[in-house]
Amino acid sequence: MKQKKGSKKEIKIKKQLISFPHKGGYRSFPVNKIVFCEAKNHSITIHLKDKSVFSTRTTLSRLTNVFPVNFYRCHNSFIINLKHIEEHQKFSKNTVLFFGKQIIPIAKRKKMEFEKKAYDFLFL
Repeated sequence: MKQKKGSKKEIKIKKQLISFPHKGGYRSFPVNKIVFCEAKNHSITIHLKDKSVFSTRTTLSRLTNVFPVNFYRCHNSFIINLKHIEEHQKFSKNTVLFFGKQIIPIAKRKKMEFEKKAYDFLFL
């Protein structure tokens, strides 16, 4: 089926699989395998639990709208999966998250919201 000219392929979630436009088709993997997503140079890099990465051309806003509740946009450039946080601590004046060796900042304006969401997710 051809798409209308000017329309964009959509990101889809079906039965806990997420599908991204990729090389004329779609690439799918389980949502729970996504550790975090990073926006950089007009592209999104998706980091998976097995340490593999996948890049696609979309926006974090679009991802935020399709991801389940355990995903949180903690910074302009990052969406995290709360299920995969290994550690979080204050570093200098900023709060950061650790996913293995990867350090992810939490925006100052989102610090309190993040702490509440993380607490609610982990303990309720």
